[in-house]
Amino acid sequence: MRAIMSMLFDESIVNAESQIALLAMTEGAKEGLRAFGEKRKPTWTGR
Repeated sequence: MRAIMSMLFDESIVNAESQIALLAMTEGAKEGLRAFGEKRKPTWTGR
């Protein structure tokens, strides 16, 4: 968030998109989607 504050709007959007893409590849994100699909609570591992 601190980095985004010093960016132009268009730059901040590109930055946010890349960060979201990285987060979507984490095990936690995958577990969240699996748990949602299986209608259960997720088991978070911190990875």
